Amino acid sequence: MTLVGVAVRQPLMVAFGQVPFAILLAAVALLLPAARSLDRRCANFSVDEQENAHPAMQLRRRGSTAVAVWMNNGGKAPLVIRRLTSYVSGPVEVEVQEAHFRVGAGRAVRFSVWVRTRGVGRSSLQGFDVEILDPWGLLAARDYLPCLQRFETYPAVGRFRPPKERRHRSSMIRPSRGTPLSSRSGTAVRELRDFQPGDPLRAVAWKATVRQRRLIAREFDDERTQVEFLALDISSSMRAGLPMGEKFDHAVEVVARLAELHLQQGRKVGLWTFDAGVYGELKTGLGTPQLQRIQRHLLELRSVVDAERTALSEEELQEALADYLLVQERLDFRHGQGLEGQVDARLLKSWLAAMMEGESSEWNWKEPATGVVEETASVVRQFYRFRGLELDPPSEVRPGTKVVGIQAVIRAILTGEGAGGRLTIVSDLCGIKDVESLRRSIGLGRRRGLSVRILAPFSPFYTEVATIYEKTSQGAGRLLRRTQKDRLTKQRVRLVHELFTRSERRERRQLARQLEAMGVEVQFIGPTHSAGQP
Repeated sequence: MTLVGVAVRQPLMVAFGQVPFAILLAAVALLLPAARSLDRRCANFSVDEQENAHPAMQLRRRGSTAVAVWMNNGGKAPLVIRRLTSYVSGPVEVEVQEAHFRVGAGRAVRFSVWVRTRGVGRSSLQGFDVEILDPWGLLAARDYLPCLQRFETYPAVGRFRPPKERRHRSSMIRPSRGTPLSSRSGTAVRELRDFQPGDPLRAVAWKATVRQRRLIAREFDDERTQVEFLALDISSSMRAGLPMGEKFDHAVEVVARLAELHLQQGRKVGLWTFDAGVYGELKTGLGTPQLQRIQRHLLELRSVVDAERTALSEEELQEALADYLLVQERLDFRHGQGLEGQVDARLLKSWLAAMMEGESSEWNWKEPATGVVEETASVVRQFYRFRGLELDPPSEVRPGTKVVGIQAVIRAILTGEGAGGRLTIVSDLCGIKDVESLRRSIGLGRRRGLSVRILAPFSPFYTEVATIYEKTSQGAGRLLRRTQKDRLTKQRVRLVHELFTRSERRERRQLARQLEAMGVEVQFIGPTHSAGQP
């Protein structure tokens, strides 16, 4: 009776009060068909194959690349896109240029995204979180649609150009300008050996090749002085710090630039990567093929999947992968309902093996990684590498493991190469206590003609107080405000940063003096700091 009385006394007010409710009902009725069209059976994303023909796009670090993406709407209702949020894995950022557009029923719309790389390695765009609106813009619906695209980010080095050649009787490479006389190629043959990838064809000993029925190359006397060995520390201490991985990415670029410089000057270059032992080994070689092998190995260092070099166990990886496939592929590999069920490991591995066998040929993907000495990876770990899903390294570095790794590198060089040269080690020298064992290995190398120098990334060079403070504030879910509390927090962060910087500086200086007493040159490097003492 009350409602009837109000309607009789004030009919206009009651009518106007019902209008918003009717509009909302109409908006819901218009949004429901669009929400059904947003299902991945009707709508999907695909990367433009004409512009991006390579299955894994090759990028350069510290650059931005525009990528064309198609959104296809196979449903019966148009889609009004309000927002697209990208989901990525690895050192890459994807930003959508067009934030608002419309996709008609049965049509496709092409839009662009900017891909920005943050480090060297494999990465991938996994998909987009799509938010759509009704035609009046009152209500919204959301769903996730996959859009898998792999990226390969290479070190930011210039294109390799081999030194100019001059034809004369000795048929040797003309040294580039600035090459010391001691590194120029000689004409006296020291020995014959098996032909190695990267050796020039003019070094082939054809008569010996015919006799042995395999390619034999000539090695000259003064080629000893041309050999450059590079060793990169890939342990967890190199990957730590804020921002995460910045120190390791800079070390990778340093190694890539050194390799390019030495190869341009006509020197042989080899690469070893290590932590507690030798992980990767690329024998010495010459020219562009060797530089490409080195870049490929550096690319794959973010995709290390060894059980001993990753933080998660096999069971934990299966749990995480089951959650990933539930969202990405809409496949449930758990017993029962919900995320608490046990993972069916047998069914999961069978699906992974069948999927990778079909897609690896389509994506031109090869296993194992380039230059890896020995790697035993399960099909679950291989899938993480295939999809560009980065695995975290162990959180702690065991004392003494870095010394063991450097010893293993020196032993591998002396055993496999059998010739003198210069070894450049790029390592932060974290956790090195057994200096005596290191002195014996370096001394053995020097007696065999192997000189050693160390380029040490100094961790505080890669960490700024503002960066730490910003990440701490974001992690706590607070906005950065210039209040008294925030100023006190920033002062505390600066104090802790100074204390740790002083401690590390003191330890590194002491270790540097001990190494320099052995005849080892030590240089501390950073992204904005020239080589020198910290």
